Amino acid sequence: PSLPGFGFSSKPKGKPIGAPTTAALWNRLMTEVLGYRKYGAQGGDVGSVVTAQLARQYPDALIGVHFNGIPLFGPPPPDADQNAEEKAWAKRLADYISTERDYFNEQQHKPQTIGFSLADSPLGTAAWIVEKLKGWSDSERPEVPAFTMDQVLTDVMIYLVTDSIDTSAWFFRGYVEDQPAAPGRGVPPPITVPTAKVSLPKESPPLDAPQSLIARYYNLVRYTKLPRGGHFAFWEQPQPMAADVREFFRTLRG
Repeated sequence: PSLPGFGFSSKPKGKPIGAPTTAALWNRLMTEVLGYRKYGAQGGDVGSVVTAQLARQYPDALIGVHFNGIPLFGPPPPDADQNAEEKAWAKRLADYISTERDYFNEQQHKPQTIGFSLADSPLGTAAWIVEKLKGWSDSERPEVPAFTMDQVLTDVMIYLVTDSIDTSAWFFRGYVEDQPAAPGRGVPPPITVPTAKVSLPKESPPLDAPQSLIARYYNLVRYTKLPRGGHFAFWEQPQPMAADVREFFRTLRG
């Protein structure tokens, strides 16, 4: 399913929605509309947050969850408790937040400001999207994305022809306005649903923590490292990604 407000999905009414409401919609789609007693979910980027919410809110309905990007639910352990790999990741994460998160902050804090600007300018929309396609894909040439021009133009045009470049930004505001029900103070308990993670070398640090850290927050039963690929995992590496999803869920069939 496509995220609310993106592409060909309907747009939220009244106020932005985030991962908890979207997870409820998708669980209803799978169990009530399509009639599955159990199902699996896969996520990356914003979809990873929805997939994690599915596992947290509806664990009895999930056979397993598979991620390319995977969110964590709390700060890393203190420096003294981190191994070398975790310390290196924490540095990459800090560098990323200081240099690459401006887009996220603008879309979350002032979505209508950027929304009106992008909706009014096809060139602005293209610049906003293509900069990320270049910076986050595992391209052999850093000045161009790891995609054909037709693929890039199709991606940009989906936002333009559906008038959804502005409403797609609402989801980031949904992180603030649509909070999950708090299980209590502090970091929420680990996710117990069987979990798989594919790590790609050009994935953004917030979604690609070391295996040891992921295992603190998830019931991690499968971890795969691919030699190529970035943030747009299925777009960049469709065959190995599909193969990993199939192999993971094949082991969970009862």
